[in-house]
Parts: sequence; structure tokens; C-alpha cells
Amino acid sequence: MQEFNDIYDKELTKKYTKHEIQRLSKRIDRKRDMGAGRPFKLGIKDRFVMLLVYYRLYIPIPSWLSL
Repeated sequence: MQEFNDIYDKELTKKYTKHEIQRLSKRIDRKRDMGAGRPFKLGIKDRFVMLLVYYRLYIPIPSWLSL
């Protein structure tokens, strides 16, 4: 758990805010203010945990099953 907290504190929190501002400022013809949309239900830490679990447990679907 300490390793996760180190990664979260050192890497994710520093880069997330900068990335969000960059992502949201790309639109020139914006009708609403940046960040005026629906807020996320989960925080950054919870979304990061879900991403790691998804990557760890991801099982590809066979191509014949998606027909």
C-alpha cells in the first residue's frame, strides 16, 4: 500500500491538474466555463485504483464472440 501511495503522491497528483487544464483548454469555441460540466463521482485516487485493477484483470474477448 505504501508503494501505491508513493506513486499517487509523487506522480499522479502533480500531473493530473496540469493535464486537466491542458485537456479542457483545447476547445476554442467553448460555450461553458472550464470544469462547468458534471463532476466525477469518484475521486482521482479511486479512479486510479480502478484503472490498475482493470489493467490487471483485463481478459480479452475473443473476436468470434463479438459477432
